[in-house]
Amino acid sequence: MSHFLHKIASANSGVVSPNNFAALWVPFADAGSGVASTQLARGTGSITVTRAGATAWTRNSSGAWIGPIAANTLRSYYSPAGVYQGALIEEQRTNHFLNSAAPVTQTSGALALGSYTLWMEGTGSVAVAGNTATITGAGTASAGVPVTFTVTVAGTVNYTVTGTPTIVQSENGAMATSYIQTAGAAVTRNADIPLVPSAGNVSGTAGTCAAIVSCASFASAPRMVTLSDTLERPALFANGGTNIAIFDGVTIVNGPLVGAVNVPTRYASRWSGSVMQAASNGVNGTAGVFDGNMDVGTNIGIGFSPPSGLPINGTIRNLRIWTRDLGASVLPTL
Repeated sequence: MSHFLHKIASANSGVVSPNNFAALWVPFADAGSGVASTQLARGTGSITVTRAGATAWTRNSSGAWIGPIAANTLRSYYSPAGVYQGALIEEQRTNHFLNSAAPVTQTSGALALGSYTLWMEGTGSVAVAGNTATITGAGTASAGVPVTFTVTVAGTVNYTVTGTPTIVQSENGAMATSYIQTAGAAVTRNADIPLVPSAGNVSGTAGTCAAIVSCASFASAPRMVTLSDTLERPALFANGGTNIAIFDGVTIVNGPLVGAVNVPTRYASRWSGSVMQAASNGVNGTAGVFDGNMDVGTNIGIGFSPPSGLPINGTIRNLRIWTRDLGASVLPTL
């Protein structure tokens, strides 16, 4: 074990932490230069990360955007205030604002039907209006105030820039994700796909899972940790956009409310015998019926579901999985 990981394991000053007997423990520490470490503090195998193309950016400890980050690496992420959040995991997005780093009034390329989010940083504002496209929700974005609009008839839109924004992004999707730099043409950032082997790291019949997670939105029921790459078996997910939950393929057991968007929150769940339970920020939900098997697959999906996507569009750190049920009294402490 490295000196860094030994320090983590010893952080409780002699008190034996549950982390020290987790089957899988991934801190997702900042490795520098916009990259999150995928080194396991405990566990079997290694994490693989797939994200084609070097078009992804992230924030550093000064709150500045840096990039592009190399393909097939997991990005670290800091808040605009410079607070470390963890590894950044997002879905595929395209920036349709054609000159993001030198924002000027412009007309987009062709936009398909669907939702888009326009946001900016710096001084000034950006207004969106239909050109050949028909849109609803047209408005003006300013710093910290994004605009979500919907294209109902495909075509182009006009962006009118006022002032001196430093960057502008108009991306497909109903909430903002990380910066995608453009310089004359639309650019796509591909999805982050981190996987870790299940063998030796999780048990389908008894276990506990915990992580600190932030999500840009809960509306799509994002999957925080999924225990199968062929079946929908999330150990932690936002059910209905409101509650932290666990699903064994038969029953969904809800825990407390998920919390605020873009705020790192402690989530945990447990399963064994005939009982499942989920917890949020140190509060247990009501235990429910477990069918006896989480149907673990070959790989564990981290921050997304291998069968269906549904990424957190946010951050994850301090992921831990135990091959035993730690019990209702321990769950809120994780």
